[in-house]
Amino acid sequence: MADVKDILGMSRAGPAEEKPAPAPKEKKEKMKRPEGMSREAFALLGGSHPIIASQFATSTKKNDILKKPKPSTKGIITYQYRSFKNSARSDGLELWHWLKCYKGANGVIREPDDSEYPYAKYNKKVQLYKYNSEEYETLIKPESGAAGWGREETDYLFDLCEHFDLRWMWSGPGAIPRSLEDLKERYYGVARRLLISRNGREGAVANNVLVKQPFNKLVEQERKKALAELLARTPQQVSEEHALRHPAEFESAVPPGTPSLFDAEVKPYKPKPGVYLRGAHTQAMAAQQAAAMTGGSRAFKNVEATLTELQCPAALTGPRVMTRATSGAWLALRSEVVALHETRRNLANRLNADDRAVRRPEKRRR
Repeated sequence: MADVKDILGMSRAGPAEEKPAPAPKEKKEKMKRPEGMSREAFALLGGSHPIIASQFATSTKKNDILKKPKPSTKGIITYQYRSFKNSARSDGLELWHWLKCYKGANGVIREPDDSEYPYAKYNKKVQLYKYNSEEYETLIKPESGAAGWGREETDYLFDLCEHFDLRWMWSGPGAIPRSLEDLKERYYGVARRLLISRNGREGAVANNVLVKQPFNKLVEQERKKALAELLARTPQQVSEEHALRHPAEFESAVPPGTPSLFDAEVKPYKPKPGVYLRGAHTQAMAAQQAAAMTGGSRAFKNVEATLTELQCPAALTGPRVMTRATSGAWLALRSEVVALHETRRNLANRLNADDRAVRRPEKRRR
């Protein structure tokens, strides 16, 4: 038996005497404590944060940690209780606040260079046009006869405009007994004449808003009248207008389970399970409407011309935001225009057929 084991290269000892070779021990890499880090802080890391330890080892130096920050060239920061005046005020009011200053090496406390009150820069003034006696006599007085404006009333109007920075909420019976449109027409009309006169001609200030968009009293009155009528609507009128603009079948808020897409015939369409882009699907349905029209692309050009006549880009290209309501309304609009052209085409064919039927008996009689 021993010879057989020798031939096979097996040891002569029995299975009980064979001992497995000991596995080599893995050497654990010890993390080195970075310089400048205390032993207690390093012990908190343990063995589960080798990246943090390596970062400390590469980026932290003992000299950098122990080095004191360099003093600022401006000096040590200190806050002093100083008085200040707001340059935007004309009454000379003096108040107090804490100001950030700098203390130099010689002990002298220096205020910052921009010691002006920081919020004074937000005091913006509108550009007002004022006139002198000569300008009033030559430019303003000849145009004041029809409206009944006098020098004192015009001066008072301009003083109020300057005091309230052209904010017209002060207008009313207590200020000047005229309507707000009359006050605006007077001020902007005078300012426009002064601006043109001081620049020599109207072309030099053609881009100024006073010249480019002059105030129109009648348009302003019509705008306010339309706004008052709009705000005076009853809830019933608002709901009726909403129903006309947004039909019920295209509402976005529908019961659960209702399909949110429409087919080419503007009927609710339930596709197969999956993800669908409403915009791409709606454009595909619009293409099907064009393809199904009698006459092909040539006949559909008349539909596009009709949509262009509506002077609404969304009627031709589709709404920018494809909701259930907008996509359904757009497809319904295109379907109605297609039906209109189909009716016109059928009517023309019917009239041509009747005309040919009338002409045939006449030829036979001849």
